[in-house]
Amino acid sequence: MAAFIKPFPGMRITEDVTFMPGVYNFYNLEGIIIDGNHITIDGSYALFVGGKELEKQEVDIDTSEFSYGYSDKKYNANLPYKGIGIRSVKTRGVTIKNLSCRGFKIGLSLDNCENWHIEACDFSMNYHHPEHGWDDHDDLGGVVLTNSQKCVLQNNKANQVWNALTLRHSNENLIVNNNFSYTSNVGLRMWQSSHNKIYDNNFSHGLRKKPNEIHARDSSCVLVETKSCHNHFKGNDMRYGGDGFFIRSLNNLMSTDNIIEENDMSFSNNNAIEAWDEGNIYIRNKANASSYGFWLGNSDNTTLIENEVAFNGCTFKNAPEAFGNAGIAVVNGSGTNFKVIGNHIHDNSGPGLAIKNKSYYPSQNWLIKDNQFIRNRDDQRGYLGHGIYMKYVQNIHLINNIFEANDGRDVYQDKACSEVIIETKDKILVDFEIKKVKKIFQVEESIILSTTTNYPVVWYIDGKKIKGNLIDYSFDEPGLKRIGAKIEHKDYCGIASTHLYVMPQGESFSNKMISGTHIALLLRIEDDYIEWYQTSEEPRIELSGQGTCLLKPKKGFYEHCNSIMNEYKYDLLYIEVNLEDDPHFDVVSDGKSNYNKYKIITDRAGVQIEDIVLFSKKPKDSSMMYGIESVRTSCNDELKYKPLDKQIETYDKSHYWLSEDKSYYQVNFKTPRYIDSIEYEFLDNITTDRLISFPEHAEVELIGANTSYNLDGKRKRLVINRIEVEGLRLHVSSKDAGLKYLNCFDSHAYLVDIESNNKVKVESLDVMLAYNNGDNGQVSDLIVEIIEDGMTLVSTEVEYGQVEFMKPINLPLAFEYLPKRDYMVTMTQKEIQEDQSGKFYRWCSNKIGPMNGQYGFISNDKIIDSGRLGWGNMWYRLHTKEGLFDKSFEDELVGNRIGIKEMEVLFQKLDMTGYHTGLTYNTKSSELRRGKYTLKCHPNTSKIVMFGKGEVTINNETYMIDEKLEVSVKETVLDLSIINEGYISDIRTF
Repeated sequence: MAAFIKPFPGMRITEDVTFMPGVYNFYNLEGIIIDGNHITIDGSYALFVGGKELEKQEVDIDTSEFSYGYSDKKYNANLPYKGIGIRSVKTRGVTIKNLSCRGFKIGLSLDNCENWHIEACDFSMNYHHPEHGWDDHDDLGGVVLTNSQKCVLQNNKANQVWNALTLRHSNENLIVNNNFSYTSNVGLRMWQSSHNKIYDNNFSHGLRKKPNEIHARDSSCVLVETKSCHNHFKGNDMRYGGDGFFIRSLNNLMSTDNIIEENDMSFSNNNAIEAWDEGNIYIRNKANASSYGFWLGNSDNTTLIENEVAFNGCTFKNAPEAFGNAGIAVVNGSGTNFKVIGNHIHDNSGPGLAIKNKSYYPSQNWLIKDNQFIRNRDDQRGYLGHGIYMKYVQNIHLINNIFEANDGRDVYQDKACSEVIIETKDKILVDFEIKKVKKIFQVEESIILSTTTNYPVVWYIDGKKIKGNLIDYSFDEPGLKRIGAKIEHKDYCGIASTHLYVMPQGESFSNKMISGTHIALLLRIEDDYIEWYQTSEEPRIELSGQGTCLLKPKKGFYEHCNSIMNEYKYDLLYIEVNLEDDPHFDVVSDGKSNYNKYKIITDRAGVQIEDIVLFSKKPKDSSMMYGIESVRTSCNDELKYKPLDKQIETYDKSHYWLSEDKSYYQVNFKTPRYIDSIEYEFLDNITTDRLISFPEHAEVELIGANTSYNLDGKRKRLVINRIEVEGLRLHVSSKDAGLKYLNCFDSHAYLVDIESNNKVKVESLDVMLAYNNGDNGQVSDLIVEIIEDGMTLVSTEVEYGQVEFMKPINLPLAFEYLPKRDYMVTMTQKEIQEDQSGKFYRWCSNKIGPMNGQYGFISNDKIIDSGRLGWGNMWYRLHTKEGLFDKSFEDELVGNRIGIKEMEVLFQKLDMTGYHTGLTYNTKSSELRRGKYTLKCHPNTSKIVMFGKGEVTINNETYMIDEKLEVSVKETVLDLSIINEGYISDIRTF
């Protein structure tokens, strides 16, 4: 047995050591260093006390909402912590036990170590900063493992620290039965650390917030980020955190293939489980009593099995969406290929499950099976307790779910929901895959797709539904392509998905000279985007040959508009650049356009071009297009009808509209617009449940303009005199006429000549606002100003009572716009709040991402328009003499805060130069309303069940629906009519 030894500051250990019990003074001094391999250090419960004199208490004031990496401020050096208690570099086979350290910046630090065994040690009361703001900083606190592998941490403690345990580039470690609770940042942080086993630990109370603060910043019990993959979390306590379990991926390295099993993440201030990454599995966890149980935007290919999701949105109500809080929310980001199986989702405030993405990029390919949706309640703020809420979805398959006592609808389909199939009969789940094909194709190139199952399969590609187990497909547009497949069988079910990339038809670089007006490339980026953003110039692309051309992104690669949602995080980024004039790239050329070589100029590793082509294309139509906002069908114009969605009978939910006798198709604009052309397309002989034909007669009525035009031909663009209208109404005289689309344009849409001084007279401004009702302070009146070159042109005040949550408000701000001047809108509130616990406004925005100079904050006369991260460009519309200049968007986020200390004034720059392509609406509602329909049933159908309210007739028999109606049937074709104000929200056949 080794002799007892007294430890001392700066001690180096190279052999077995047993310390003499006691308390040892390391105050303002260095800790000990372990240099030996295959040795044991028994601390005999000795305590090292470090630290330094407290210079002054400094509270970090930082209200930026998201911390996607490390702060420029680093740690607070004025706090009473110093040095590292125990540290080691490049050692292996060391056992350390029964030792305590406190007062240090880090209790234990291992760098490039392997096969350590750390047991029964206490690293509590090291660096701890509950008053820190939002940003993250260095790895500080209890235990930090860097580049360290195959270590065991068992039965240790680290409480009242910043991070209890940090794993950075550390793999195959076993973390079991430790108490890593009560931290001011996180209990466990993992950065590019994989194949770790994390079992039966206490990570609870990872929380940093003031007593009355609304949000818990980004503190959490467990934080996983930056390619931390194949980890297994089982049986851990992650309760009472800011988030319970947080997979954060707002860089390009995703954390995938993790198994999160039988953990308890309940009572989290924000989300019990929040994730932004794909391919993770959640099994039998408790995600209860938080603002959301699961928040899983941008988490494609995710599986949820037998989790309990209950009482969310009841006590904590942070960050409500347009539908409120929810048990499970997969919203505001790609949500593809989800399996939700056997979960108990009950007693949530708001929907049990909410699925929503974008109108142009729906969430799709879901299997929701064997779940219980019970007692999800209406919220006192006005949100409805649906079992399932859907918006902008496609191919959602529900099988054998239980819906009981929900305050709202069992399944509520809001806007643009297609292929939502609801079946009450159980089916056997089959796991299958889409067989691999090569990753990169060109437009119109043949792609052979097949699966590993022999059961009948239906495919979902480009919004199309295609049947067949082996199909030959080609794409006519470049970019990232999602491919989904679903088993379609009476006894079996299953889903699978894959993705690939399509390049434009063009010439690849070779020895011969090639030319073109555009370039397309697939960029692979394997380095950490956070570090680029803060410390390095973005990569540049150089073309050379007979001429030279340098392409430099004006913002980050990930911020330009060719990116589709966040799914570029899979592996590649598709980019198109206009070599003549591109809004997102600075293009520096010597004027010669023949090239045969390219290269990337960057100081970062892990950046390469997978494919690159030169091509030419025509510029897109620069006119402003308007599409569908609401659709109404009627035989009597005097009655008022709500919008219609499910036009096609027998669950053929295609995107076509079929006419009834004397019916019409109506488009209402949110605000009057000028148009000068109308584009439409009728269908002929498309096989559905009815034969579609050309209309005998069709005319389009311009609502608000008292004029109409006849339409003829299958497809045509009708040019008219420019006129202001409130909407369109298409009258069709015959039954079974099929309309594919109806759009209108303003080809004069706001071309401002940059080279001249043409003035645009702006009459008023529309904005959209939300607000946070905190525990302190008061939402006060708004002050809005238009600024030209730093000088106030015009201002107005808005009383609090005038603002409706996420509803447009018109402000009387008239001014003259000149193209060569700088304009911005500024907004603040009279009573500035001290922090987020107060009541403040938000200006609705369109995305989350770095500030790009177009918007930001003004505080103490200082403009902050980069470096921090915010919510994207703000929603606004300018009413001019010529018409509406529209910078609104359909899928609004709650947006940037206004009127908080250090964020007192929010600004958005105004830019009306050049052509502007406006908003395209496609926002149909979700219910079958008044009209006549044909319901075609399967030959084995014996009963139909309808959900809704009001009076209907089925084969001339009249029935009343009060929530639910069951009718026995013998025929396979039924005539269905909905009377007066009745509606049907769902039909099921048995």
